[in-house]
Formats: sequence, C-alpha cells, structure tokens
Amino acid sequence: MDISHLSPAAQEAIREGLKHYEDVYHKVLATKYLALAALTVVLQSAIYSFPDEYKHIWNGRRGTERTMFLLHRHVVLVGLFLGVLMSFGVIESDVVCRAGISLVGVVAVLGIGLSDGLVAMEVWQLWDCDPTVMTYMVTAFAVSYTSSVAFIVGSFISTFDAFSYQPQLRVCAFTRVPRVMTGLWVSGMMFELGVFVSTLYNIYSRPRYGNTKVTDMLLRDGGAFFVAVSALRLTNMVIALKGGPEEFFMLIFFSRSLGSEPVPRALSDASERRSYVDGFARAQRLS
Repeated sequence: MDISHLSPAAQEAIREGLKHYEDVYHKVLATKYLALAALTVVLQSAIYSFPDEYKHIWNGRRGTERTMFLLHRHVVLVGLFLGVLMSFGVIESDVVCRAGISLVGVVAVLGIGLSDGLVAMEVWQLWDCDPTVMTYMVTAFAVSYTSSVAFIVGSFISTFDAFSYQPQLRVCAFTRVPRVMTGLWVSGMMFELGVFVSTLYNIYSRPRYGNTKVTDMLLRDGGAFFVAVSALRLTNMVIALKGGPEEFFMLIFFSRSLGSEPVPRALSDASERRSYVDGFARAQRLS
C-alpha cells in the first residue's frame, strides 16, 4: 500500500496501526495453536494412560471417586473442544460465540469442582479417612470452590457483552479483559498450597508399610502437581491483571489441560499405591 502521498503524521499512524494489528494477529495465532495443543495433550494422555487407568480405576473400587474421575475426563475434553472451536473461528456470530463461552464457563465450573474434589478425597484417604482431616478438606474445598464460582460468574457479568466474533481475526474474543478472573487463579493456588502442605506433613509424620516406595510416589505426584499447577495459575493471573484482550485466552486452555493431567495420574498411582500397601500388609500377616 502506497502511503507516500500522506502526511508524515498519517504515515506514522498507519505504521503503528499495522504494527499493532500484526502483534495482535500473532498472539491470536498463538492462542489458536495452544488451544489445539491443549486438546491434543489431553487426548494423547487419555490414550496413553488408558491401560493403567483401566487396570487401577475402571477395574478398581466402585464408588463416587471413580464416577468423578470419569466425569472429569469427559468434562475437560468437552471444554477444550469448545475452546478450539471458538479459537479457530468455526463459530461466526456474536450470539453463538456468547453461547459457546457460556458453555465453557459451565464446563469450567464443573471441571474445577471435580478436579479439586478428587484431590480432596485423595488427601483424606492419605490420612486414613481421619475425621479432622475430612473437616479441613471439606472446608478448604467449599471455600475454594465457592470463591472460584463467584469469580467466574463475576467475570461473565462484567464482560459478557464484550465477548463477540472478530471477523478480521476469525476468532471469538473479548474486547476488554475480565480482570475479576484474577481471583480465580488466587483461590486455586491457595487450595493447592493447602493440599501440598498436608501431603508433605503426612509423608514425614506417619510411618507406613513399604515407606520408601510410597514416599517416593507421594513426593513425585504431589510435588509435580503443585509446581505445575501453581506456575500455570500464576502465569494466567499476570495475564489477567496486565494483559490485553488478545492475550487472555493464550494460556487458559493449555494450562487447563496440563493442570488437569496430574489428577488422573495421581488417582491411578494412588490406586496402585493402595494395592501395593494392601499386598504388603497381607504378606506381613502371612509371614
């Protein structure tokens, strides 16, 4: 485009506008591919870990925990699939975009509840179903989940009208950032911190059969879960506080996929751990 006939001020304004558009385009492109990568990670993990999950969870003890696990697996997949549809502009109207983000919000609420609920149940079982620990975990879960839902709802109320289809970029996006969402990441980090501290205290204060192997399992799963999820939540918190609309979804779907992945692994390892400990105890009684 020839702009040489324009005034220097007009030429500079056009260059700045083009530079800004290029920057936004690259960030939107990154969001699209990170959303697709998030869906791929979860699908690959589900396929790769299915043999262990089938052995230790599908064929394990029946009950609430197994039901929550299966729901969590599907809820995360549905949410990421909707994220990919919105990111790649498959949805091409404001009404459908807003319906899509509403569904993503519902799925997020369900996913957070199932994920944190499963983690709370595992910590409780780690403490041999101690009533005091149960009271603590139920309280921590209730406070964290209630605040998470409140922040999600608050974000939707404050910016729902700002979510629309952007034809130039072929994407559903916010035109202003829901800063209230920062609280969601903070409440999640506080819950995970409580879980991590409780797990560490349990490891070093309660002797158990086959202590070395079990301790290694707990340190690996608990440490990996806390570090990964906290880092992702912190990154999203900074983006929600300081970033622009084009950056808001850049890591949300990807962090959701990575943040959810330690949950099935932890459950599978916990089921394996219980089988190991039960077998060790039986061998001790028979010897």
